[in-house]
Amino acid sequence: MKIFFQKENPTASPEASEKPAKSLDAIRTDFEKNFRENPDIVWEVIKKNLPKPQTKAEKGLIALAD
Repeated sequence: MKIFFQKENPTASPEASEKPAKSLDAIRTDFEKNFRENPDIVWEVIKKNLPKPQTKAEKGLIALAD
């Protein structure tokens, strides 16, 4: 029987890997800058992140739940 275990790295901290939170103003200025420079790329990213329309199966399941 083999036993596997992981050794923890005492120098690594989870807080160090997290990025600091951006303010809304910083996010807005970054978005405006990116949109001015590459509007086509920004629109593609927006389209990819839009919710997809419901399929017939999903609509049927929702109707059954009601």
